[in-house]
Amino acid sequence: MLFIPFNKRHLAPLLPEKRGPQLIFTEPHLFIVFEDISRMFLSNRIIAKLGDDWTDNLTLWSGDIDCRQSHKDEDLLLSEYQYIDFSTLLDRSAVSADAMLSIPFAWDNKALVVNTKFVNALKQAGADFVWYDTFR
Repeated sequence: MLFIPFNKRHLAPLLPEKRGPQLIFTEPHLFIVFEDISRMFLSNRIIAKLGDDWTDNLTLWSGDIDCRQSHKDEDLLLSEYQYIDFSTLLDRSAVSADAMLSIPFAWDNKALVVNTKFVNALKQAGADFVWYDTFR
């Protein structure tokens, strides 16, 4: 299957989460939030390794990941990330079969879907540390 639903149930087996009390705090390569408004943050290091084939088909904006529990945790505001603007994505029905091979995300009947080849490209770019959902 080329596209799968963009949700934790489908992504976690392909991109397992690596965080928890037993792990030393490491900045994530990917941070994905599945709420009313889904968000996906990618570290700049991963973006640089992805290549233009994928990044040319994404609208990316600079953003920070806020891991702070209070205003005193200054070192837990993670920068050097960009997030994907899902509002600019096309519907699958508007994309040719050839173009489908190179687009990382699309809408499918108002549901966000992700290209499995893009997921593999993330892994090949070194996206080992994945965090899901929220910090709190």
